Amino acid sequence: MSTGGYGTIVPGATSANGSLPLVTVASGGGGSWTATASSNGFGCPAMTIPSSAVTYSATAPAGGLYMNARSNQNLGSPQVVMTSTSGLAELVTWTPLLSVAYPGGAAICTFSGTITISVA
Repeated sequence: MSTGGYGTIVPGATSANGSLPLVTVASGGGGSWTATASSNGFGCPAMTIPSSAVTYSATAPAGGLYMNARSNQNLGSPQVVMTSTSGLAELVTWTPLLSVAYPGGAAICTFSGTITISVA
């Protein structure tokens, strides 16, 4: 779990963008795996930005022979963001990038939310 500020809303802009800490998947081999990202949206006391306004990209993948990083995945529903079909023991890493679109007239406050990565 990681917490902190990952983007700043700039006056006149339509989204906040930032990166999350490195994600690491260590597999013992013997099969393929899939990483799925989901979001509960972002909220503050004045309003909620829905998960459909959150876009996730898996960038700078490293460590796997047959991995597939996916970019610009809309988290309105859980989305596959990385797969590996090598079947070998491996240590795969990537850097998640988030973009959170916000409506015009968004409240001035500190928004918080959760991004969950599940591997199966």
